Amino acid sequence: MPNPNGPKLGGDGDPPQILIVDDDEDLRGFAAEVLGGEGLATLTAASAAEARDLIDRQSFALVLCDMRMPGESGLELLAALREADPELAVVMISGLDDPMLARVAFDRGACGYLVKPFRKNELLIAVEAGLHRRREEAHQRAHELRPGRDADDDTDANRPAASDS
Repeated sequence: MPNPNGPKLGGDGDPPQILIVDDDEDLRGFAAEVLGGEGLATLTAASAAEARDLIDRQSFALVLCDMRMPGESGLELLAALREADPELAVVMISGLDDPMLARVAFDRGACGYLVKPFRKNELLIAVEAGLHRRREEAHQRAHELRPGRDADDDTDANRPAASDS
């Protein structure tokens, strides 16, 4: 049941849409229950193919994605997701506590890495960090693209003319 006082995570306004992708039904249920209890809207997918179908139909603020699933791997899905939507926050989930695997995920664009089994607070912290990163990147991108940028911007037009003295 959603929080009647609005979302606790993800900022103001409509609750962020979170997609949980894992072939483990119990993990999907746990994550959906925890995040839903925080006022976030969740959908689940049991495979990368199912996740792609959902992503084709709606947008998500964050994807929680298992690294190893039957068929397409989570790393393959991560690369495709980040290419399609650079602002999409993706937190990878793995049963392996392997720093090299985490580095590969981060190099491909993940903003978080959770090791199974994880606790409720670990999940909430990773999701909030991912949503925060998404907001910051969107804000920065909007600032960079804004016409008539501020005087402190790093453009030649805003720099004082060099003197010949």
